[in-house]
Amino acid sequence: MSLAVPSRRGSRGLTLVELMLALAILAVLGLMAGPSLGSMLARHRVQAAASQLGIDLGDSRHEATRRGSKVYVNFQSGSDWCYVVTLDPAATCASEGDRVLKRVHARQHPGVTLSVAQAVVFDGITGMGPPVPAQVHLASARGDALDVHVSLLGRARVCAPDGVLKAFPRC
Repeated sequence: MSLAVPSRRGSRGLTLVELMLALAILAVLGLMAGPSLGSMLARHRVQAAASQLGIDLGDSRHEATRRGSKVYVNFQSGSDWCYVVTLDPAATCASEGDRVLKRVHARQHPGVTLSVAQAVVFDGITGMGPPVPAQVHLASARGDALDVHVSLLGRARVCAPDGVLKAFPRC
């Protein structure tokens, strides 16, 4: 019994039909992965914005005790939301000068909206937070939402109001 050696003539690469079939399969797989990738990206953006806000609130509390004077975090909600960490209680996102310590704009967190927010003030002697606990609500267009709560003691906590984002405790 002899084994026939295949000729090299028939195995020069892919045919056009095989190539088109492979591209069609890749396109279908890409369409299936697209929505879940978009959801993951939206969820990550909300998490990043909430985490940054939590860190900025903690830093503001520390800065108040370091300076021995009040530090304010003022919010502007809406489509072009922002917040400022400032020494001036009347400062807005458009304020300039050395009394504005930090400014964060919506364009730094695309696809994230800030809908509910109360100004937060930290006492310079005790580091205490607002007299009434404050809440900031961040959400994506896909419905992922996180809240940042500031307690009377001035501690910031990120939580999920609907419990969907498992990385954070339910509010």
